[in-house]
Amino acid sequence: MNVVWVVGSTLVKMLYGILVYKYITITYGVENLGTAGQLLSAMSILLILSNTGINRGIIQSYSRNKDNPENISALNNASTIIYFASSLTLFVLVILLAKPLSLFIFGTTEFTYLVSVLSLMPLFMGINNNISSIGIAFGKSKAISQSTLLAFILGLIAVFFIGKYSFHNLLIAIAIQSIFLSLFLFLLNYKLFFAHIRLSLKNIAWSEVRKFLGFSFVIILPVIMIQLTLIVNRIHIGEGFGKLQLGLWEATIKLQEGYIQIVAVLLIYFMLPQASESIEKAYSVAKKFIIKAFLVLVFAVIFTALLGELILKLVYNEETTIMANNLLILTISDSIRSIFIVNQYLLLAIVKIRTFLMLEVFTYLSSVLYVWYVSNNSAFDNLFYGYLIQSVILSTLSLYVVNKSKKNV
Repeated sequence: MNVVWVVGSTLVKMLYGILVYKYITITYGVENLGTAGQLLSAMSILLILSNTGINRGIIQSYSRNKDNPENISALNNASTIIYFASSLTLFVLVILLAKPLSLFIFGTTEFTYLVSVLSLMPLFMGINNNISSIGIAFGKSKAISQSTLLAFILGLIAVFFIGKYSFHNLLIAIAIQSIFLSLFLFLLNYKLFFAHIRLSLKNIAWSEVRKFLGFSFVIILPVIMIQLTLIVNRIHIGEGFGKLQLGLWEATIKLQEGYIQIVAVLLIYFMLPQASESIEKAYSVAKKFIIKAFLVLVFAVIFTALLGELILKLVYNEETTIMANNLLILTISDSIRSIFIVNQYLLLAIVKIRTFLMLEVFTYLSSVLYVWYVSNNSAFDNLFYGYLIQSVILSTLSLYVVNKSKKNV
């Protein structure tokens, strides 16, 4: 039942993003979606760095030590130290670099004030991450998910109310939504906070700090690479094709993300725990999940083929329906890419970290180079065919890597 709440919470987060994009499209035009996408990517990077990405490490470590008060105390200390160190460091860095960050992300110093507002985000979201992860480890996913759902609903109302005055106000409202979410989560789960977010400079378990940080590197790097890739790609598309085409690309990508996010959440909560039990079981479980994930996304392909234009019209407006064919290309690509995604989680489960990271680097570097080339030398629609080609290459490559690893066991 806890997994149902976690998946439900993920779906609501996705719906939140789509509703915000719908609001922007109706109120300020599709050409402003690219700017909103840059903001959300910057927020995603700050979110993962706010406690250095130790979320899954917290879930794993606390789950294994539920009945050991001494170990739990050491974990409390370690996770809190990491939170304070990372969030305060980020706060200072973002404040000092607000102007150049605004120039890089948005292409103008006009949004320096917005980047300055984002500097507060790590201080709040680090607490959010710790509370959520500890809650899941102690079997309180339902309470955490309910708190998150309620905060998103109320936050969405606030975003729409503040955002009606100007686009800049809307961006600020989106930025402070994360702070509002954290405060709300804290108020509803304050007992969990006071029980586990504590700092003692005596008897610091540095070994636990190192374990958390060792685990976090594998999580942090891919998330940062994903969002940096999106930021750089938006810059190239905006410069090469203009704000309108960038907005259309952003609208399509936002819908495409949904399929992958659902599959990823299912893999984390169903596949990864089973695959981590033994190497032999990992390969067996991965094979089953490749089939399941592929079938889910094939259904999405059929659904998109039949209703692509209607989906775009309902989610955004009539103007975006010209992207129906590109949305279908992305959905077909995701069906193929599901093989690659499952194999990535398999590599994590059997601790093939170097191979995992090499595939990640290849994925995002090739994406940036392709988008740069197309933006300067080719037609807009070719951006989407490139994603399809990349999916075929990555899935084939991951199958080869996994089969080779299996032979070496």
